[in-house]
Formats: sequence, C-alpha cells, structure tokens
Amino acid sequence: MTVTNGKIALRVLGILIGAIVGLLIVYEAKGTFDVSVLLGFVAGALIFALINIIWVRVKRS
Repeated sequence: MTVTNGKIALRVLGILIGAIVGLLIVYEAKGTFDVSVLLGFVAGALIFALINIIWVRVKRS
C-alpha cells in the first residue's frame, strides 16, 4: 500500500481534529486553554511535512 500526498494530508487533518477535540475536552474540564498542545501539533506537522517533501524528492531522483 502506497502513501500518497492525499492520504498524508488526510492523516494530518485527522491528527489536527484530534488535537482540537482534546484541547476542547481539557478546556471544559479545567477551564484553561493549553496553547503548548497546539504548538506541539504544529511542530509535529511541520516535521512530518518536511520528511514527506524530502522523501518525495529523493524518490524522484
């Protein structure tokens, strides 16, 4: 099974939705909005995207 860019985008979107839902649950329980979780997701998504870009370029050459 190959992983295409569309599947990767859907995977990242799913992780984003999970992070937001988790943040909303924590906000309802504690009453505070933890920005570090959102920043952690953004950092992880950027690393994931960079690895994907490098992998696609290496695969083409």
